[in-house]
Amino acid sequence: MRYLIMLIVTTVCATGGFAESKVFIDANFPYRVVCATSWVEMVKSDTLFSLRDATPNKKTQLQLRRYQITDTNYSHETMNWSRLNYVVNRELADGVGETIGSDTSTGRKLSGMCAFELFAFYSQETTGKKVWWAELCRWTERNRFGYLVSIIGDTLDLMKNLPAYKTMLDSVDIKDIVSTPVGVPASFNPAASHSAISYRAEYDLLGRIEGTAGTPRTMLIIRQGKATLQLRELHAR
Repeated sequence: MRYLIMLIVTTVCATGGFAESKVFIDANFPYRVVCATSWVEMVKSDTLFSLRDATPNKKTQLQLRRYQITDTNYSHETMNWSRLNYVVNRELADGVGETIGSDTSTGRKLSGMCAFELFAFYSQETTGKKVWWAELCRWTERNRFGYLVSIIGDTLDLMKNLPAYKTMLDSVDIKDIVSTPVGVPASFNPAASHSAISYRAEYDLLGRIEGTAGTPRTMLIIRQGKATLQLRELHAR
């Protein structure tokens, strides 16, 4: 059996948490998530793990995503990938919703790694009316992998239960994964790489990359309905 899920009933500890909890473990991803017993698994793969709260009338979900960072312009030491995804989503929130809170301090962690946190409301026109939802997200990266963990649900639910949802994010443990080095042709000219090569990526509201990754382009494009935001990177000569 490829995956392992372990369900453990625990008692509340001195540092807080849930009176009774489930622990989801996957040895292939690998990760460990602690949550209340009402949460059930929805999707599981090598790059995505999602849960939903099965409590009646609840719509809350947790998503844990893993991305392989293949662009050598990103450096895990400077958190370039995490910072870009955080900034893109903050701009989207300010454009189509509202930023409720953010934390870019070194004290904000995801699995012991420094992370960028954003709590925001988003809106979208659906069948002639505006629909709102909330997202609590953290981005981090290590060893050429980027990680996004999000709790998504109704605005009132996330506002009312924000401490409990932050406890869930604090519980996420991601084990170290060593990525496969990317080969570089012998004819590659490192001196010309920064000014001559750039990449375009398209993101959705969760910061997930859409379209073909790694295609030489010239800009970053973010779409929301018919609206398009273009971000260009300019280099001083």
